[in-house]
Amino acid sequence: MKREKLEREFSGEEPILDSGSNKRELFVVRSGNVMQIPNDGSEQRLLGPGEIFGELGAIVGEPSPYAVRADGDASVVALDPAALNRLCKQSPDFSARIILHLAQELAGAGASQVSPGDERLQHSLQCLVPVILQRRKSSDLPSPVAGCLADLATGAGLSILETYFCLQSLLERRYLQLADDQLTLVAADALEELAR
Repeated sequence: MKREKLEREFSGEEPILDSGSNKRELFVVRSGNVMQIPNDGSEQRLLGPGEIFGELGAIVGEPSPYAVRADGDASVVALDPAALNRLCKQSPDFSARIILHLAQELAGAGASQVSPGDERLQHSLQCLVPVILQRRKSSDLPSPVAGCLADLATGAGLSILETYFCLQSLLERRYLQLADDQLTLVAADALEELAR
């Protein structure tokens, strides 16, 4: 991936992403700040270096629920789905950052979360849990889980988004931990029970 093709520069209040846009790109703020303006009238958010936006379009193909504009001079890195998938496969750290970001966004959204008793979530967990158990690096606990998000999703036959929901649920239950960008199994017995 060439930086000059991925990095884009903006100035003033130049638009980066329009509300309702169907762009299939995930954006990472590289320098400066950008303003995220929700189309539902909720509070605007100032995003700085390292922060992510455009995930719904890039990952799910949904129209953007917000507009984003530069807040002065800013540069962003734009990743299309192919580049995003390559980066997730090559960098477990980046995959972990995406998981953490989406978990935080979903926790803030509240109403859109899937509840732990949801049948779809339970079915997805039954697909994902055996993959996590197979990918643990040792039988001792805690045990790091090998692979990146895309590997887990592929192994379980789930979409990236379904995998995010499952991992969020398992992190909230404290069956897994995410520390220093490493997914770690801490409650193997509880996971084995879920897989039954």
